[in-house]
Amino acid sequence: MAGSWPTSRSPPRSRLSRSCPAPHPPPPATPALCRLCFALRPELDEVTYLDADLWFFSNPEILFDEMGDASVLITPHNYAAEYSHLEVSGIYCVQFVTFRRDKWGTTALDWWRDRCIEWCFGRLEDGKFGDQKYLDDWPERFEGVHVLRHPGAGLAPWNATRFVVRDGPDGVTVDGVPLVFFHFHQVDLLDRGLWPVPACARRCAARDSRAGARFPSGHRPTTLGG
Repeated sequence: MAGSWPTSRSPPRSRLSRSCPAPHPPPPATPALCRLCFALRPELDEVTYLDADLWFFSNPEILFDEMGDASVLITPHNYAAEYSHLEVSGIYCVQFVTFRRDKWGTTALDWWRDRCIEWCFGRLEDGKFGDQKYLDDWPERFEGVHVLRHPGAGLAPWNATRFVVRDGPDGVTVDGVPLVFFHFHQVDLLDRGLWPVPACARRCAARDSRAGARFPSGHRPTTLGG
């Protein structure tokens, strides 16, 4: 994870990020890991689950400010029109999900864990898909669920064409606000520490490289197939 948030202090709240040699661990582990953090760390007020293929460009604290006093924070896919057929996989993306240790935060987390134990496969079946489509009705099912509105959170290959992405002197912006994180979908680590980078991420990657972001083995990301 590369980015430009201040290095003089740790992120102001405790967060959880998954790290795994595969792009994604078994989906049932997602809610289980969050619940385990609450069980092992009673001092934690909240836990945030991060996909391992997120690249942070700026401090995510602005996202928690938007969350406010909500119990759960979820992020929409924001599919562009040309990717609308992918909406069957879920309205929301399990990429950045926050649970607060309160009544509705733990209720949603426990419900999600139980559903994933009952069924969690990488296929569409009876209105389910992995751990992800379970989130579709959360704003109606649970109180205190906030759907993130910040356009700079979750820029990805499936939604980049919806937004105006600019490289300015103060960094990359998305519809005029700072890019917080980019989601590198289906990225593989290649020989010599190089990554194939989606075309829509090249400008962002170049900008962050100039700002001093570091990549595995000292290499910048590259792209395959033009």
